[in-house]
Amino acid sequence: VFYPDITLVKTVSQEWVPVGTFVDYTFTVTNSGDDVALDELDDILLADVATPAQPTCTTPTLIDDGDGDDVLSVGEVWTFECSALITERTIDVATTSGRDIAGGRVFAADAAFVQAYEASIAVEKTATPTELLEEGGEVTYTYAVTNTGNVPLADVADRVVDDRCSPVVYVEGD
Repeated sequence: VFYPDITLVKTVSQEWVPVGTFVDYTFTVTNSGDDVALDELDDILLADVATPAQPTCTTPTLIDDGDGDDVLSVGEVWTFECSALITERTIDVATTSGRDIAGGRVFAADAAFVQAYEASIAVEKTATPTELLEEGGEVTYTYAVTNTGNVPLADVADRVVDDRCSPVVYVEGD
């Protein structure tokens, strides 16, 4: 009696990235069975359930195959990698399988999540009044600051500056 098993662990280099960033995925495949080598390890297939798909990760590249004999021995670890351009929230699911000495199959799956973000801000400056008499007068400037991205921003109130009107004083907002 033997108990074949395979384990797949998928990791990603960064889970939160600016839109347009490349991330690296690493896959470790381990023979976690009991006393049985897996001698026909199928290629790791990566199914990308996000839009757009990640074609560069459909078949990750084998980086290290343990002892190099094409047999995933008990406890042996194989490492695969790929890189993908992240343009939006992405959930990637990887699967692998191997065949034991009796021809039976073992399967494993794992997933990695990457959140693409776009940090951006808009500042609208207005003046009251917009016209003055020739001798001048007092003008009040108002700065409406809006988060136009898809992630929270911190310390915004302290960073609004004006090179012609200083200091800028925070009045209200979230």
